[in-house]
Amino acid sequence: MSEPRKAYDAIVVGVGAHGSSILDTLARRGLKVLGIEKYSIAHANGSSHGNSRIFRTAYIEDPRYVPLLKRSLELWHELQDYRNNAADLTPATVINMTGGLMIGDPNSGVVQGTLASVQRHNLEHKLMTAEEIRSTWGGVFAVRDNEVGILDQSSGYIVPEAAIETMVHRAVAHGADLKTDTTVASWREEADQFVVTTDTGETFTAKKGILSVGAWANEVYGMNDVLHVERRVLHWFKPLEPQTIQSFSSIPVWIWQYDYGSGKQGSAIYGFPHQPNYPHSEGVKVARHGLGEVGTGGTRDNVKTEPNTLDRDVEEGEINLMRKILKPLLPGLAGDSIGTEVCMYTMTPNEDFLIDSKNSVVYVSPCSGHGFKMASVIGEIVADLVTSGRTVFDVSFMSIEEIRRGAGAKWKQAG
Repeated sequence: MSEPRKAYDAIVVGVGAHGSSILDTLARRGLKVLGIEKYSIAHANGSSHGNSRIFRTAYIEDPRYVPLLKRSLELWHELQDYRNNAADLTPATVINMTGGLMIGDPNSGVVQGTLASVQRHNLEHKLMTAEEIRSTWGGVFAVRDNEVGILDQSSGYIVPEAAIETMVHRAVAHGADLKTDTTVASWREEADQFVVTTDTGETFTAKKGILSVGAWANEVYGMNDVLHVERRVLHWFKPLEPQTIQSFSSIPVWIWQYDYGSGKQGSAIYGFPHQPNYPHSEGVKVARHGLGEVGTGGTRDNVKTEPNTLDRDVEEGEINLMRKILKPLLPGLAGDSIGTEVCMYTMTPNEDFLIDSKNSVVYVSPCSGHGFKMASVIGEIVADLVTSGRTVFDVSFMSIEEIRRGAGAKWKQAG
């Protein structure tokens, strides 16, 4: 006689940034919920690691994200309060508000996109000249005279590992079940229910299934005609002069479009203040976002990949190229490489998120490299879709239909 299926109100497949938030929110709303994670919690195999993720309210990509960001910020602070008061969790930073500086020439995508958000939503900000930037942060940023900066005080960074760990802790405290190191072998819809079978042969059913699998979306969703995964490298560089590490402790998070290229942000790099007491803490973290052409400079950064075959080895040429980019922009940071890590972007054609509900399944996660900061509100949005079929937030532009329409426009333009 076969073992009876275990039934839930909802099953969350993939307990990364968004999955952990969804699990947490559903559990706190009183639903019987199960989370299934292929690896351990807060692992380094996907897109939610590396000690820091930028949070910014003055949003480059699209002003439509700003209402989500405002709510996200409230929820991140609530999560920090929970972490501070959880007796069985060690103290840890979930969110650190450092301010955020967006740099580029006045016509760049970074500057124009940021201004569009602050103007539409009347966000507090400061427009800075090149000289003001150089003098304010002690010459850390070697801004060119034709460049400007927009300072957004409602910016900072989230520590992804601490955030995920804390959301999962709170979910379990509210009754969520959790299975880690468990792979979903198959899923299907059956008689208006969501059914999953794991690699251990267990079968679970739920009224709703949430597929929040990040870079594994093509494998799980079957949408490889419109989604693709890109390899990205995170770098930690040591300042050329040891004493200047203090200069990097008081800077804001920053994004700098230093040249034009493909994508909404052209050729851009971004970085963080120095984070003590973390891996690679002798260095300061920087990375590339908008890269122009694929594999620019002969490196494998930005090349298309698959999550199960991702090359996590970083070549010396990739480190040298990053140092070459840094040297004229942040000359004091172009020192020795302290460490590197590899992560993945799961890209949609329009560089937006994917959130959609079809029958008993909610699809969520592919975020085009800018989704972690909104993980907290994505939990609320998906919980709304699960419980009522609608949400007060506008996510219509993130639907599967819009993604396919974006792919069609891109293919038409390319052809």
